[in-house]
Amino acid sequence: MRLCLWAGALALLMICAGCGRSEARGRVVIRFSIWGAGPDFKHWQETVRQFNDSQSRVFVDLEHVQGAGYGNKMMSMLVGRAAPDVMAYTDKWFLSFARFGVFEDLGPYLEKDPEIKKTDFFPQFLRDFTYKGRQYGLPWDGHTVLMYYNKDLFAREGLPEPAADWTWDDFLRYAKALTKDTDGDGRVDQFGFIAPLWLNGFVWVWDAGGADLNEEKTRCLMDSPQSIRGLRFQHDLIFKHHVCPQTKEMAGMSQDSLFNAGKVAMAMGGAYWMAFCRELTGVNWDVVMPPRGPASQWSRRTSDGVTMWKETPHKKEAWQWIRYLLSDKGQARIASLGRGIPARRNMAYSTAFLRPDLPQHTIRFLDALPHARPQAINEKAEEINVIYGREWDLLLLGKDPTAVGRDTAREINDILSGRTRL
Repeated sequence: MRLCLWAGALALLMICAGCGRSEARGRVVIRFSIWGAGPDFKHWQETVRQFNDSQSRVFVDLEHVQGAGYGNKMMSMLVGRAAPDVMAYTDKWFLSFARFGVFEDLGPYLEKDPEIKKTDFFPQFLRDFTYKGRQYGLPWDGHTVLMYYNKDLFAREGLPEPAADWTWDDFLRYAKALTKDTDGDGRVDQFGFIAPLWLNGFVWVWDAGGADLNEEKTRCLMDSPQSIRGLRFQHDLIFKHHVCPQTKEMAGMSQDSLFNAGKVAMAMGGAYWMAFCRELTGVNWDVVMPPRGPASQWSRRTSDGVTMWKETPHKKEAWQWIRYLLSDKGQARIASLGRGIPARRNMAYSTAFLRPDLPQHTIRFLDALPHARPQAINEKAEEINVIYGREWDLLLLGKDPTAVGRDTAREINDILSGRTRL
């Protein structure tokens, strides 16, 4: 991704402001950008409102970007030197921007802060926002990916709930038992599992002993026999065992709607999916680690964080907003919403997140952290992720797993070597 590609796009961008500057009443205005929609946007509106109501000299102006174009819009504003003072990023976006030197080093701010300390955070989430030894971002939440399952559908088939150390063989046996033609018309009405998003599909690759990139993050290894074995496991769930629906069988329904309707018994999702599941009225659900593969048992880890624009003229005020998000009050709000694991340990292990009043084992998201790994991310993540996503979609449409692994590795290695640039 080159900065010059975005320079001409700045004037075309329209950002939805969540708060009116007319309410600032002489306070220093801090622009804060965030992506997402629906409940996520409502969360940020309320968090910003609470902060603004508590301040006499700082006012946060929420700039909400809908859809998948968030990264492009941030890049355009950075090129035009009109970026928000504080910008939210996921770990998979962060390095693509940090390499251009556009973020303030937040390490010194953290070192001087009287209340929030580096040791308060889960170190895994902190590492996700480190570049060349400096803390150019700070996490506000993180996620581990677990298997969500419908307890009532399991009970109906006389299946015990999955054990923490269940295997691929156990998973397949369960998925077969849970795949049903309930009305006898010759078509499956209830599937055992639904294919995950491509990012969560890495779990199958890792558990087969494969890897997305090598340790130096200079070469794609998706064409190794182990990686292809993981791809084939997902392919066979659809086209050999038919315990997972083909795209054409989903009739435009999403994972959310299929799980809600009881048409799929198991689905992979991060901690962010809890908020949706807690709103379901007819589904008795819980979570467990993804099953152990031939080589290992992994979860996937990801995180969300905030950065400060290096050129903001309001660094003191921008830090005031960031530290509010990371304070006990800001982290407690994240904990209570169930939209992710709070980045600070004390709130992650609080009753606000673990919710002892609910039957689900929320603690399993925390238990998974030592067994969770992130996608291998380097400075070219934005470019190579296009390849990963496209080839995973083709796998789900029936492309041979060996060809998927071969083509993924070839194209990504061309990008990593500089032979190809998207």
